[in-house]
Amino acid sequence: AVNPGNSGGPLTDTRGAVYGVVNAKLKTDIAGGINFVVPVTEVRALLHMATVDFTTTAGAKVDDPALVKRVAPSVALIYAWTKYTPGLKGEEAGELCVNPVDDAEMIWVPAGEFLMGSAETDTMADAIEKPQHTVALVGYWIYQYPVTVKQWAQFCAANWGIKIQEGPDDGLAVANITWDEAELYARWARAALPSEAQWEKAARGTNGRIYPWGDVWDAGKCVKIPDNFTEGRKPVGSFPSGVSPYGVQEMVGNVEQWCADWYAPDYYQHSPAQNPTGPATGTVHVIHGGSWYDDSAKYHRAALREHDFYNTLDPKRTGFRCVVDPVVEVDEP
Repeated sequence: AVNPGNSGGPLTDTRGAVYGVVNAKLKTDIAGGINFVVPVTEVRALLHMATVDFTTTAGAKVDDPALVKRVAPSVALIYAWTKYTPGLKGEEAGELCVNPVDDAEMIWVPAGEFLMGSAETDTMADAIEKPQHTVALVGYWIYQYPVTVKQWAQFCAANWGIKIQEGPDDGLAVANITWDEAELYARWARAALPSEAQWEKAARGTNGRIYPWGDVWDAGKCVKIPDNFTEGRKPVGSFPSGVSPYGVQEMVGNVEQWCADWYAPDYYQHSPAQNPTGPATGTVHVIHGGSWYDDSAKYHRAALREHDFYNTLDPKRTGFRCVVDPVVEVDEP
């Protein structure tokens, strides 16, 4: 709630970052009522619905907040911005909420079955991706984007007092992260690393599509290799056309991502049909997603399975994202 009289204006944090736009009032017993704030991500959608001409800069600021006044308050209230609380479950696929620890936007992936692994007809698939099988999962929240450099800096400051100066790379997907470090971050964020099954369902939906966007390879939807293979990470949100069926971004390309599971090459031959979490033990962990460094269609398939040691650093490629299971309580770090 913010002060009355601010309709159409932006709401910022103490550093000036725009969180959203004030554009709806609810009359209450409080004098003047309560103004609601609609987050920037939803403001864009609302403006499109209202067929209003507008522009944005850096994906974070509405240049002319007064334009938002043209959006009907009744429509704006439908797009409420929810802060995640333990036990909160989504109501429909693609619903959005925010993790209050690191301000990460999270997407709801509903409970149900999906096709996991690669079909025999997929000529790019390795034996470790087969057989394709049906898996049922409980519903969960997954980060809409990989964890960013800025969010990693917040984690370092909160846990070790390490202050990383803000800069132009803040919006990049963080890389050069070990599995152990990713796990520590997830616990700090009251979240977890995704299981291999959770990651794959969020990436491809229920019907076994090969890539997040469909079955036809399109490098422009996920990766752009720079000249001479120099650093090629992009700010998160750079590939909106590569979105998954649930609205999750950059599941392939940009950075490859750690999963929680131990890796076993024959796991799919005997894995549980409900909520699989990988082998009980192992020596290496699963990685999914491909990266900017991989220009081949093979390495950007949703079912691709890779693996590495828990303490491996890859300065070019390996990052992560988190999930929150509203049913399972995560231990304190």
